Amino acid sequence: MLGRIREWWRAKWEWRRAHKLAFAEVATTDAEGVTSFQRRLVSAVQSTVLPDSFNRVVAQNGEIYFVAPIPETSMQLFVYANGAELTGAPTRGRSSREGRSYEEWDFRTPDELINSVVEDLRKAHAV
Repeated sequence: MLGRIREWWRAKWEWRRAHKLAFAEVATTDAEGVTSFQRRLVSAVQSTVLPDSFNRVVAQNGEIYFVAPIPETSMQLFVYANGAELTGAPTRGRSSREGRSYEEWDFRTPDELINSVVEDLRKAHAV
């Protein structure tokens, strides 16, 4: 039993270590204050959302993020320093907004997060 617990802790520790290393690689900002994660995500979704359609927003706390409408839908994509959010107007029969948050700690690597956003955008755009 103790061996299984140790193995579980080791796997969790390794996941956390790999996660921190992977996200640290895309956390640096350029001269414009934009992270390489943001640049990669905007580039990855360009088949659905044109890069020119993103508006740059500076939050009150100084954080820079981007927002763009998803063509042919009522949804928007928000791209933050290390995460994203897909939001949209309520659909028929629902009173709450549709959407999904893509939080850094829900994914082991930035590529997993980006791939999840791309996959969900394809689904949303196909509707």
